[in-house]
Amino acid sequence: MTGKSAARLLILAVLLIAPISFAQDEDAEIILLLDEEDDIRASQDEDGTGLAIPLPTQGVDANEVLIGLWFKHQAYRERGQEEEAGRQVEVALEFMRREGLRTAPEIAASFLSLGRRAFDEGDYPAALENFTLAKRFQPMLASAHLGLGMTLLRGDRDIGGALGAWRDGILNLFIDPGSLYFISANGVLIAYVALCLGLISALIVLCLRSLPAFFHDIQEKSSGRLTEDGARLMGWSIVAAPLLVPVSPAWAFALWAALFVVYLKPLEKGVAAAALLFLMLAGPVGALLGWTFGTAVNPGARALIQSMRHGPDLHYETALVQLTADRPGEAIYPFLLATAYRAGGRFDDAMIMYRRVLEANPEHARALVNLGNLHALRQEFGVAQKYYQQAWSSDPTMALAHYNSHLAHLEVFHLETADSELSEARLLDENRINELLQSGSDAKSRRIPVDTQYRPGEIWRRVAELHRAGGAGLDVGSLLRAPATLAGGSGLLVLFIMPG
Repeated sequence: MTGKSAARLLILAVLLIAPISFAQDEDAEIILLLDEEDDIRASQDEDGTGLAIPLPTQGVDANEVLIGLWFKHQAYRERGQEEEAGRQVEVALEFMRREGLRTAPEIAASFLSLGRRAFDEGDYPAALENFTLAKRFQPMLASAHLGLGMTLLRGDRDIGGALGAWRDGILNLFIDPGSLYFISANGVLIAYVALCLGLISALIVLCLRSLPAFFHDIQEKSSGRLTEDGARLMGWSIVAAPLLVPVSPAWAFALWAALFVVYLKPLEKGVAAAALLFLMLAGPVGALLGWTFGTAVNPGARALIQSMRHGPDLHYETALVQLTADRPGEAIYPFLLATAYRAGGRFDDAMIMYRRVLEANPEHARALVNLGNLHALRQEFGVAQKYYQQAWSSDPTMALAHYNSHLAHLEVFHLETADSELSEARLLDENRINELLQSGSDAKSRRIPVDTQYRPGEIWRRVAELHRAGGAGLDVGSLLRAPATLAGGSGLLVLFIMPG
């Protein structure tokens, strides 16, 4: 009986332990599968049809999320899973929309680089895809449009499509704030230098052609005391005198124009006057270009311009922190810094900066809305509603305050109040609210409160203020005292008062 009992106990133990061991092995297999395929399973929606980005209740670094999605996209591409790769792109774009990011420069640059490589290798379908993706992540990236045009022309022989892409690329150069700022400055510089060189060269040619008549007049005025050679020598001495004096060469051109204008035909006189006019503009144009190119060495101005181009970005955190410290009374700088912290997932820092804005201006409606949004994302809906109410009390036209209040009421199932807030928002800005409601693929994407931003014109004014504060303002007196300006103005005056 003892042996049978022992055998029964052994069998019972095996039967009890085996399921536990099997379950453990099964769990280990599941964990292993998740480790290997986490980029698929861990990011699927409940229905398995889409990818979900978690709500940023504690903050997420937008750049890290986007970079992670880009790497997943590339991994799927290498495996040949095109459908999954495409889903990563759609998730990234939806995430950008939700987070209020207008562009993703790093992602766009990565796709642009891949497109250029594919184009150089003759893989036109891949180049077309990557240029298109670069354009989606940064719509105003002119090089993506231009590359797309080249690909359409060379790969598909699509002349119409290529021309359309090139047109969009050129237009974007003049729409993008940063590109327009620097391209226009370079364009002014090139045009001014080219016109100056052309007009001065034409003036020199006209003066040289008039030399024989000038020499003859000198001989005539000498009443026969000068021979032809002597008159020629004196004439050359007068013409060369400005070049021997240590003054700006612009004075020589002004003297020659005033001296020889009596020998010129009407159209040629216009050329001489235009040459002097462009000399006179040297001071203002030079100051304007110096003021513009000064942005390249002004980190604060560059940070402001980039905020217009790409939205909030922590790449310029140091410059924004310095601006906030140097100008404690200005609300815009802590506001932009707060939006950058929000995009970087640093909710606590963003709240601190928004409260600093409110210390400088308690009625700052934009900061009130964005601060309310942060509390709403943390499920603190009562606090969020308090800030939304203060926002529309400060600015009755703030449609986003009502819209975000509508979203917050929906979260706590105050449906009638939510509908009322949505109606108020539509009355203030129906097009914008309808656009927000229609964007996104599901209701979840519309439950994210929308942040407010400064308008480009307001930021441009701060850029100009930074230049003036740094001593780079336009001093009218110094512009008029520039050597070329004085020479051109004097030459024009003599040209019209006592020519020759």
